[in-house]
Amino acid sequence: MHHMDTMGLLRLIGPLAADCVEDALATPLNKVRKALALMALTDQTPKMADVAAASRYDPHALRRFAQREGITLPTRTVGPAPRVYSQHDNVHQLATALVGSIDGTEPGDYSPGQTLPSDTEIIERYDVLARTAQAARKALVNNRRLTGLDDTARVLAAPSAPAESPLTELARDTLIAARDSAAALSAAIDDALAQLDGKP
Repeated sequence: MHHMDTMGLLRLIGPLAADCVEDALATPLNKVRKALALMALTDQTPKMADVAAASRYDPHALRRFAQREGITLPTRTVGPAPRVYSQHDNVHQLATALVGSIDGTEPGDYSPGQTLPSDTEIIERYDVLARTAQAARKALVNNRRLTGLDDTARVLAAPSAPAESPLTELARDTLIAARDSAAALSAAIDDALAQLDGKP
């Protein structure tokens, strides 16, 4: 089975749900479409316009859904939402700087596969406390950018593909049920036409 992220599933389900006129099919498809759209908004990586286009919802409807569900919409107009590595500003800033060094957007160039400098080197270079360096290292481990907490831990590249949506199975089951319902409806229509045409 091909694994898809939330936006991929939304691009698949959105048009089917929006164009479906049969209530028995449209209702379950629309439930999944709405759940996927809300999940995409919760992720806050795609822009509102992208979620609206993929889901075929009007942006105003999306805002209402989000408001009802208590989802805070991103205020940015371009670019992905910044990752929050820690609620503590100093830890977040250090982790962000270290990731920038890994990804080549900040000086340092800790390439994937290399070891991250020791806490002592990080403390000296970034002028931070030992606990800040340790907390930043832990944040990188939690975000899968570092293999461990010790000085032999290796730096990991950023994930190349978005994570599979947790709604994949629900979307698949809904599509199968819709297909089965459509097949039954098609067979009933064929039978009715056959009777109209006087065929046995």
